[in-house]
Amino acid sequence: MSRPHNCRHCTFMTCGDANWCSEHQKVMSDYQILAARKCPEWEWNPIDALTLKEWKPVPPSEKGTVLDGQMTLEV
Repeated sequence: MSRPHNCRHCTFMTCGDANWCSEHQKVMSDYQILAARKCPEWEWNPIDALTLKEWKPVPPSEKGTVLDGQMTLEV
């Protein structure tokens, strides 16, 4: 399963009053850190710098599962 490859999941990104990349020594906007990047210095970090939540992949078996009591439409 592929991991997100953007600045918010990079070890060098710090978010607070501004989004700061310590590797490139520059401030980035919220839109810039959401975009997929091909930065050679990018280093995976499972903690999202914006939300501070840990990234956990959804197993393929759980995608699109029907929940008990879910409504269906019959034609």
